[in-house]
Amino acid sequence: MSVINEVIVVDPKVSDFKTLVAGLSPDIPVILLPASGDGLQLLADALAGYDHLSAIHLVSHGDAHSLSLGSGTVTSADLPRHQDALDAIAARLAPGADVLLYGCSVAADAAGRGFVDALSAALGADVAASTDQTGAVALDGDWELEYSTGAVGTVLPFTVTGMSLLSNNLLIPAETTSASTYASTSASTSATTSATTSATTSATTSATTSATTSATTSATTSATTSATTSATTSATTSASTSATTSATTSATTSATTSATTSATTSSTTSTTSTSAVGTAGNDSLTGSSSDDELTGLAGNDTLTGLDGDDSLDGGSGNDLLSGGTGADTLNGGTGSDSMAGGSGNDSYVVDSSGDRISETSTAASEIDSVQSAVAYALGNNLENLVLGGSADINGQGNDLSNRIAGNDGANALLGKGGNDTLEGGGDADSLDGGAGNDVLAGGTGNDLYRIDSTRDTVTESSRLATEIDTVQSAVTYTLGANLEVLELTGTEAINGTGNDLANRLTGNSADNRLSGAGGADSLNGAGGDDSLDGGSGNDAMTGGAGNDVYVVDSSRDTVVETSALTTEIDVVKSSVTYTLGDNVETLELGGEDDIHGTGNELANRLTGNNGGNGLEGGEGFDTIFGNGGDDSLDGGAGNDSLSGGTGNDFYTVDSSRDVINETSTLTTEIDSVKSSASFPLSANLENLELTGTAAINGTGNDLSNRIAGNNAANFLSGAAGADSLSGGGGNDSLDGGTGNDVLAGGTGNDFYGIDSARDAIVETSTLATEIDTVKSGITYTLGNNLERLELTGTQAINGAGNNADNVLLGNAANNALIGADGDDSINGGAGSDLLAGNEGKDSLTGGGNADRFAFSKPSDSTRGFSDTITDFKSADGDKIDLAGIDANAAKAGDQAFVYIGGKAFSGNASGQLRFDDTANVLYGSTDADAKPEFAVLLSGVDGLQARDFIL
Repeated sequence: MSVINEVIVVDPKVSDFKTLVAGLSPDIPVILLPASGDGLQLLADALAGYDHLSAIHLVSHGDAHSLSLGSGTVTSADLPRHQDALDAIAARLAPGADVLLYGCSVAADAAGRGFVDALSAALGADVAASTDQTGAVALDGDWELEYSTGAVGTVLPFTVTGMSLLSNNLLIPAETTSASTYASTSASTSATTSATTSATTSATTSATTSATTSATTSATTSATTSATTSATTSATTSASTSATTSATTSATTSATTSATTSATTSSTTSTTSTSAVGTAGNDSLTGSSSDDELTGLAGNDTLTGLDGDDSLDGGSGNDLLSGGTGADTLNGGTGSDSMAGGSGNDSYVVDSSGDRISETSTAASEIDSVQSAVAYALGNNLENLVLGGSADINGQGNDLSNRIAGNDGANALLGKGGNDTLEGGGDADSLDGGAGNDVLAGGTGNDLYRIDSTRDTVTESSRLATEIDTVQSAVTYTLGANLEVLELTGTEAINGTGNDLANRLTGNSADNRLSGAGGADSLNGAGGDDSLDGGSGNDAMTGGAGNDVYVVDSSRDTVVETSALTTEIDVVKSSVTYTLGDNVETLELGGEDDIHGTGNELANRLTGNNGGNGLEGGEGFDTIFGNGGDDSLDGGAGNDSLSGGTGNDFYTVDSSRDVINETSTLTTEIDSVKSSASFPLSANLENLELTGTAAINGTGNDLSNRIAGNNAANFLSGAAGADSLSGGGGNDSLDGGTGNDVLAGGTGNDFYGIDSARDAIVETSTLATEIDTVKSGITYTLGNNLERLELTGTQAINGAGNNADNVLLGNAANNALIGADGDDSINGGAGSDLLAGNEGKDSLTGGGNADRFAFSKPSDSTRGFSDTITDFKSADGDKIDLAGIDANAAKAGDQAFVYIGGKAFSGNASGQLRFDDTANVLYGSTDADAKPEFAVLLSGVDGLQARDFIL
């Protein structure tokens, strides 16, 4: 629904108002007041349904300092008594509103201007009123409101046709007329005055006027009294008319009226005119003081009309026509004619480029018109031009306020200076009002309008879909109804707006804002930094040179950016999913919907809205901002900068030089990165997932990260925080860093780094061919499916295996390494270490310093499945700890072994311990036979002493 900004209020005493308001825009309602009632209150009641009005057009009769409204008139004296009604009217107005009073002569005198000023103050609005007659030009009227209290910016809403066809001017009709009252009469009017006047005028000799009245006063005037009548008047004069007759003899006037007395009479005037026709020769014809008709026929004739409303027709030949005073019609006919209308509203007929018109009267109240069948430019003091015939001819105005009308051909109409009214007629016309506030109406055909003022108005009445009407404007302009094309001209930074049609809008070389409104529009910014918005519909936009901005609201909108200059940055603002075309650098998503944006091969800048956006940069070094919502950001190829904003954002990285700037610190948000290159998580990012097949690495930050590898060999480092690392396939290295971390290597020979007792390793692969290693800086016991443990750092920490065949390695400090089940390989490294293989066939290497090799039960190392101590050195203080074994199970308590050196076991060898220096095996017996239940191989050892044992 359209917003109502202006209203037209009509007093019903304007009987012909329907002619005036015909063809108005439907956005401007017409309100007809009741015929009776208090005028100001009627107006207040009529406006009760409106708000924020920018203008009220009040069409009513008027007179000096008064306005006809309702049952009477409104003057400045009425305003204080109607404050409530005025307040109600003011409440309906927007700030800076205009009130336009079209009644005749309301501001014609000082009292009238005071009335306008007082009304303006009461309403808090700018008020404009006329100082002369308002109405059709043919009735000596105009539509200019010459007096105003402020800067009135509202333009006339009426059509040119409506204003020109109004049958009466907007003057308050006089019921009684005094001798000093102005009256306008026509040939059909009868007037009521205080005298009955008869006048008979001879064209060449004398005139006698007599007047008889019924009043009680009489007066006798001299023979010099003259009678002035209208050339068309047969029955009307005013009481102020003085009888003036120019005669060669004498005249007698008797009268019984007073110049200041108002009375009621009737008057009758009769006139004698001249009708003369020339010959085929060069004639000279002269009219009279009445309305004459002179026809020259052939020859170079001279026609002189003198006084009266004369009709002069030169016929063929090069004629000289002079109208004299009065509203004359001058038609030179064929040939190169010279015409001079003189004073009065004269009409000229031109049919040759050799015709010349000399209009010397400069009276602003006179309207002189030219009807031309050839191209014509108005000379001085001529107001109107009407082109006749059907030829393609042109018309040009002057510095006055002209009315120029075309014919049915293709016309070029130029108004030049003044506030001009141009009417194109049929065919394809070009209308240019020139300087001033002009009114242009093209009519049918493909018309071209040229605009140079924001107060120029264009009225295109033809709705034919086959017609294309164009406006070329040097100022900011909005296309009115039925106009299709707008072309901005000049070099100023101006704007253009379309309508509901399929428009074509073209900017100039400066910075323009082009808005298509409805329809499938085509916008071309040309040069400059332009803003193009097609509005609703499937629009095509071309920015041209400059840093251009495109607004897209449909997936069928197209943007064509032809400029490939790297110094230009072009922007698309889209409320729908959009992919940048060639030569466009920036995309900004609008609205709140979950839409997506894609870049091109350039270095793009992509910005999302507050919805969940998918933003993909394509090639180039892209900068991507997600803003609000759960966004997905993928810079594509190139070294990209990604910033997700608020929400749970997903980043896709393909280069180690991609940079992510996640600014949201909300702990409720989880932001994730998918990377096909080695990548360290920056601040405020929680998750990292490595993609592709390359052996790449991933590093966390101070948050609790979730880091997942791909199927290649990855190095995953959690840094600080309670991290969760998942290696996936491949031989991965997982280090949670500080914090309580969860590490899952997946398939492959994985390495785990441990620094907290609360770190947890989840190794799910049971493949016997995989060797998974834990490097721990703390005491640690291998969990399921882990094969290898390496103690790191310098602290005296311990390590324990599981039921698999483990490899346990100590650090340089004193370690306790316990093997559990399985065939373990244990190496204490430097330091004085405790090594216990437990079940299984274990290999024990103490490393440097005094190490202790502990066995807790005979089954820890049996004959045939014995453990091997690879580096026992008595000199280093190494010990074999058998204190945990009960050497004689038959006796109660925990019995210790007795070392018997290299001797053989006795028949009952319970509790005996011997060393076979040939086999380098230490044997122990725990039962009553001579066979050993316990055996340990000591590589490179050829003898043991009792001091080498802890029994």
